[in-house]
Amino acid sequence: MRLSVDKIKAAILDPDSALRTAAVYYFAGGSSPDPGLMPLVIQAFEKYGIDAFDFYSFLDSLAQTDESISWICRQLDQIDPEADETADDLFGELVEALRTAEAMLLERHAAEIREVRQLDEGSKAVISNRIQLASLAPEALWQKLIELCQSQDLETGAEDDFDFDFGSSIVDALAKYPDQSAGEVLKILAREEGGDWLEVMAARLAGAIRLEAATPTLVGFLADPDSWDGASARWALSRIGTNAVVEELAARYGDEDLRPEIACLFKNIHTDLCVQTCVELLGQEQDEELREWLIVSLLMNFATEGIEPAREFVLAREKSPEVLEVRDVLLLACRMLDARFPEFDAWVEDSQHDVEFLQAWYEEHGYGDFLDDFEDDEEVDWDADELDAELDDDLDDQPAETVVRKDEKIGRNDPCPCGSGKKYKKCCLHKQVLG
Repeated sequence: MRLSVDKIKAAILDPDSALRTAAVYYFAGGSSPDPGLMPLVIQAFEKYGIDAFDFYSFLDSLAQTDESISWICRQLDQIDPEADETADDLFGELVEALRTAEAMLLERHAAEIREVRQLDEGSKAVISNRIQLASLAPEALWQKLIELCQSQDLETGAEDDFDFDFGSSIVDALAKYPDQSAGEVLKILAREEGGDWLEVMAARLAGAIRLEAATPTLVGFLADPDSWDGASARWALSRIGTNAVVEELAARYGDEDLRPEIACLFKNIHTDLCVQTCVELLGQEQDEELREWLIVSLLMNFATEGIEPAREFVLAREKSPEVLEVRDVLLLACRMLDARFPEFDAWVEDSQHDVEFLQAWYEEHGYGDFLDDFEDDEEVDWDADELDAELDDDLDDQPAETVVRKDEKIGRNDPCPCGSGKKYKKCCLHKQVLG
């Protein structure tokens, strides 16, 4: 049984920052269009201050309102981004939320936005472009998107040369014309040549208009998870998030190239069928890493069905970073669900020493030099979950004594593979704590 949406929304104001953070990322994972979320987020900031949430990368994934746009503008002139890392992170995410807000809202607040002293000119230009693009007819928008994508070869050109902001702004403008865009999106995604920026943008547009018919093709893109196609497909499928997506993912789960991505993707799709599917696949899955991801997906759906499999997973294995990841999400989900199990209190107590355990574990397994670099990094606070995320990017060149993820190394300043267009350190690195 899944926790009700109303109870998850109420947790955005919970006294515990971990629960507030988990609740808001539940909605951000599928880019919820609910306009009632940002008012709760604002209340949380007003009640708990700048530390209201553990991470802030959810801000550009929630639907903004007239009130939230005005609030963001005020915050941008009140926050000192030089004060500390927390202030810098929040400031950056607020800027991103403003840059990606709906054009109609931006137009209504254009004068207010121009007066924001601390908003850089580049961001003001992006916002101005979004407003101007929103006034164009769909035919003109398609022409601009095609010209932009044809000007840069995804295979041979430098990715930094592509104006991702402008492309995303065109996509968002086209999303206002779903009926006129759906056929063109499907045609582009079905092209045999593919593999270019137009395909990437079409995949994002499929997500923006929640085009269910694109699901089979998007799932196929998951076979190349480190590509821009794969990243855009993950984003789009999470945003579409219907039972039809769940059914397609389940039908394709037998494909070994797709299985890891599918197991992880389920955490962003919040339906009863998704929970039922995860339970069924978990009953068949023998691979330990895939079982871990299916369990986490169940728990991040705040489904009681994930509690006992997660408990058994932790009990059956020696303590390790992977086991702690499952245990942490289990304890968090149980607090959200107000559920308990025999080891709960003891595991909560033991979790207070996770940082020390991880330090010792990584030292023992030959990562002492990396730990030294991590602890000296002024941009990152010492946090067990962030450490685990950082190490996932550095393990490929290390001794093969431990289980590692198979992802290609991602630098903290590289574009995030989720397709957001932001740097990894400002996006999914911060989301690792949530599964």
